[in-house]
Amino acid sequence: MIFMRMLSILICDGDGRTAALRREWMAFEEGKMKEMSEQYLETLRQGNAVERASVFVLDNGAIEGAHHKQWVLDQTLRQIAGERYDTMTAVYSDITGEEWDCGIAP
Repeated sequence: MIFMRMLSILICDGDGRTAALRREWMAFEEGKMKEMSEQYLETLRQGNAVERASVFVLDNGAIEGAHHKQWVLDQTLRQIAGERYDTMTAVYSDITGEEWDCGIAP
């Protein structure tokens, strides 16, 4: 990607259209990168538990509010732990003396 941007900077047709050509190329490149990123994330959504949980965090991790972020953590733990979720949260409670907080869905 860096090489292509450098190349676009160097392109000059002698008519002063270099900046316009550069902007056009960069817009194309950014659109293509976004499309590729979305395809990559969609592939991970179909992957194993860790890949699915990772995408879930990327999709929801920027939610504002500590209670919503705790919900994201809880949902992620559920995806990764599977059947062991109840055991893991019970162990958490035994160690900390606090009940596991499931958060609040946005």
